Amino acid sequence: MLRPVYDSTKRRDGYVSLEVSPYLARDTQGTLAEARRLWKEVGRENVMIKVPGTTEGIPAFQQLISEGININVTLLFSQKVYEKVAEAYIAGVEQLAKNGGDVSKIASVASFFISRIDSSIDKIVGERLKAEKDLPSRKLSRAFSAKLPSPTAKRRIRNIWPSSELIGGRT
Repeated sequence: MLRPVYDSTKRRDGYVSLEVSPYLARDTQGTLAEARRLWKEVGRENVMIKVPGTTEGIPAFQQLISEGININVTLLFSQKVYEKVAEAYIAGVEQLAKNGGDVSKIASVASFFISRIDSSIDKIVGERLKAEKDLPSRKLSRAFSAKLPSPTAKRRIRNIWPSSELIGGRT
């Protein structure tokens, strides 16, 4: 079903993610073995294996990237961990190239969990809306909750696109 999307977008979209068992989140070797098993069993280029961005998962991620396995790194909650994942990705791609692998075929996603933070903020704004008596303030709060990314999302966007219009910068 997603293979035509994968082909028509020249590998930019159309991926399916399969998750390594969450019970392996603190087990580097177990994560490696399970990710390799899933990758081999499915045998399709448009698969990403989900690996947790834990202390034990990051070395597994780096190794799997170096083997040419597409990875979706999950459970990223801080900028510091994201930076470690980025460094591991670069090291993994460099090792893949050094080993003669085709780096143009590797794909990876770092899934930052902003939505859980945004959900908390939405709840706070919702409570404020209920308590707000002043109509202009209610409209402003409603617009804020519907239109603007959370401060956490803004920081993540700023780190990736420093002049992003999404946060009021210039492109």
